[in-house]
Amino acid sequence: MAESNFIDYVKIYCASGHGGAGSVHLHRAKYVPKGGPDGGDGGRGGHIILRANPQFWTLIHLKYKKFIKAENGEHGGAALCKGKQGKDIILDVPVGTVVKDGETGEVLFDMMEPGEEKILCKGGRGGLGNNNFKSATQQTPRYAQPGEDGQEGWFVLELKVLADVGLVGFPNAGKSTLLAAITSAKPKIANYAFTTLEPNLGIVRYHDDKSFVMADIPGIIEGAHEGKGIGLRFLRHIERNSVLLFMVSAEENNIEKGYEVLLNELKMYNPELLDKDRVLAVTKCDLIDEKAEKKIRKTLPADVPTVFISSVTGENLPELKDELWDILHRWDQILTLFINSFHIPATDQFMMFMSDRDVWFPLYAIIAFFLFKRLGWKKGGIAILCMVLTLVLCDQTSNLLKYSVARLRPCYSSQMLFGGLHVLENRGSFFGFFSAHAANAFGLAMCSSVLFRYDKKHTYKAFIIMIFTWAALLSFSRIFVGKHYFGDITVGAMIGCIYGLIVAMAARWMFARFIDRKKIPSPEEAAGNKIS
Repeated sequence: MAESNFIDYVKIYCASGHGGAGSVHLHRAKYVPKGGPDGGDGGRGGHIILRANPQFWTLIHLKYKKFIKAENGEHGGAALCKGKQGKDIILDVPVGTVVKDGETGEVLFDMMEPGEEKILCKGGRGGLGNNNFKSATQQTPRYAQPGEDGQEGWFVLELKVLADVGLVGFPNAGKSTLLAAITSAKPKIANYAFTTLEPNLGIVRYHDDKSFVMADIPGIIEGAHEGKGIGLRFLRHIERNSVLLFMVSAEENNIEKGYEVLLNELKMYNPELLDKDRVLAVTKCDLIDEKAEKKIRKTLPADVPTVFISSVTGENLPELKDELWDILHRWDQILTLFINSFHIPATDQFMMFMSDRDVWFPLYAIIAFFLFKRLGWKKGGIAILCMVLTLVLCDQTSNLLKYSVARLRPCYSSQMLFGGLHVLENRGSFFGFFSAHAANAFGLAMCSSVLFRYDKKHTYKAFIIMIFTWAALLSFSRIFVGKHYFGDITVGAMIGCIYGLIVAMAARWMFARFIDRKKIPSPEEAAGNKIS
């Protein structure tokens, strides 16, 4: 039998390049006496980099490439010539690849985003030439640094297919038939056990051009965790699925027992799989009549949704897709209903008004007026400068994170949680994962509230509640109009509060140190005061 091209596990040995040694050289030229050291630095060794490539589906290109070695950096030369860096080696892997240490089994990182790059083995640094060690007391150093050694070791690459729905069932339960019926995939279908020997993916089309991904894995039999059948090796491909669709044939003598056997095998492999949403599909229901179906339905577990389907006749397939779609988008529906309860024309206009930066300036003026009135001109001036510093810190942090940190989307359900809040637009703008609006608003609120309570004589609770309510409204408006995600607002508010608190405490220290400090009388003045 021909060997399968689907490879989801490889073990490779990687070694990055060593750094080049620094040069020990003294400048020699006509009419240049005592030219001094001019040894150049060594070049960096080449990295070994993994890159997530969505065009790759398997790890077969690494199966026969066990040893991977990057180039060493070249040594430094005379006349301050730096050695050439070693060439980096970039290994393309499918999206969803997990990288583990080959000796300890520790997970190093996941390749989850298309185009994401991670350094697997970092190249050694080049050594410094003797030109770097010259000084007034050591004008001709005759030594240089050697290059650092590169990193090396065995690494395990495991591919875990990314899909929304995973099919779990016994051999010949109709998994491949269902995949072929509701997607454009063409898996192998035959009337014998273990027809499917490798995972298959298909895209299920839903209403209004919506879709979700379904994964079919090889069949599981009782005792698979002990190595029977083809074992549980392919179950890693459903670890990242949001919903597990259990498929049991109507031809089984006891469907409930079959379902429990499958659950037990998943538990023996990874107990965390039982925390996922589950749907039970009784397949091949075209072979039974309505009376038998009612009899079977009474014996099924009540804690899991059940659908009787036939992939051949298409019976109840739309109902199955509806059930899967509802479970996948449960958070989206709840949050959308919550937001839509506020979605009236007057609310829309108010939120659009609050999300505009022009609204900020009158509020800045109001807060500045109350600060001057509350603290006086000296303290008020320092307070205004501190608030401006808070806004600058928030904006600079936003600019830094905007281009250096990707969105936080750890799983499908959290993506729906963060993305399902938008009403006026389909999705948020690509602002990184940090909202400068929320940071500015909450930073300003925190800073001003701490400064207002400087002398602790008055709490000003009403004013503090007002400015924090304004900050919350402004941040919520950014979600409502589709400019930011919920996660963006949360991170921005937390960082803004931290900046506001730090700057306000620094301002209070300046008040106590330079403005409110009382003059200590001299002994003569103290004695004169006592006599008088």
